[in-house]
Amino acid sequence: MALSLPPDMPVALEIPMMRMQETVPPAQRARMAIAATLALLGKEGSR
Repeated sequence: MALSLPPDMPVALEIPMMRMQETVPPAQRARMAIAATLALLGKEGSR
């Protein structure tokens, strides 16, 4: 699953997300990925 992140996205956010993937159960991970995607889309749309 590769999310295309906007260039202004800090890399610091990607690293904890990658680390969390090892401990977070898949269902919760999917929910978080959807929430993050929606947040990014909302941020892009409100610009």
